Amino acid sequence: MITVILTILKIIGIILLSVIGLILILLIAPITYKFMAHLEGKNIDGSVKAKYLLGIISFNLTFENMTLKYALKVFGIKTPIVFDGEVEQDEELDIEEDDELFVDLYDDDNVGDTKVIKKDIESPKEIKEETKEESGKDDHISWDDYLNDDLDNDSIENDIDEDIGKSVDEELNEDNNDIFKKISSFFNNINKKIKDIYKKIHSLWVNFIEKKNYVSMKYKRIKKYMSRESSKEAFRTAKRMLFSLIKHILPNKIKLDANIGFDSPDKTGKALGGIGMFMGIFKIKPEYMNVVPDFENEVINIKCQGKGRIFLIIVLYYATRLYFNKVIRFFKHEFLK
Repeated sequence: MITVILTILKIIGIILLSVIGLILILLIAPITYKFMAHLEGKNIDGSVKAKYLLGIISFNLTFENMTLKYALKVFGIKTPIVFDGEVEQDEELDIEEDDELFVDLYDDDNVGDTKVIKKDIESPKEIKEETKEESGKDDHISWDDYLNDDLDNDSIENDIDEDIGKSVDEELNEDNNDIFKKISSFFNNINKKIKDIYKKIHSLWVNFIEKKNYVSMKYKRIKKYMSRESSKEAFRTAKRMLFSLIKHILPNKIKLDANIGFDSPDKTGKALGGIGMFMGIFKIKPEYMNVVPDFENEVINIKCQGKGRIFLIIVLYYATRLYFNKVIRFFKHEFLK
């Protein structure tokens, strides 16, 4: 029984040691990289190559003739993370005309296929005869009928005049009502728009005051916190850790050959000053920087090469120190809560 337990513990220990060893290998093994960039006028060419675990994992990126290509390989086999710079174009659909559905009406061969439906139209002579038959049924009118028709016409005219007067008055009243409705709706719309504008201005002002008070409160809290000596020391530590992390990630060897000139000599001088500050911050040796200024012509021709290595265990160390730094945690609590 004891031997079985010991065997199980032995297997578990071997598995744990293997996992720990694998993690240490992944953390200690460096990521080596090198890059090249060339800027001439408006043309930019460049490439980046990186290897991890002695080339088991590799990444290549190139940018040439405004075309980007990259590929991630494991044991020399391409992974799905690949881009060859070619944009897939939609396949053009060939639209074939169906002879049964589309007929060219202007084709002489198809003129004979069209069918014209003719309607039976009566002649003018037949129409005249029909009208005569309908109108000529009873043409004789008596004198009494004539007098009665005159009386009826007078009464009808009086009724029509009364109806016309009433309709005119009604139309005038309706026009007046329509004008009143339009005027009232116009002023109602103006009143509504004024209220909407007032509400928007009021909400903007309230939001502005709230944000102003919030920023003022945060500024006071930060100022009070940073006035402590412990906070100042933590801030200096965080800044030092951050610069150390950036320095570790940046290339340790770099070579620059540049011929630069701008449209005015003062811009060229400022560019030289910026390059000098860059060299001083990252402690780049002058023999690796060959910069030739041109104060008369506008020219840009820069070629840069470099290489470096990144240890994941060092990156993890600096990142952990920054994460648990008092100042970083304070700012995280204030702005990301």
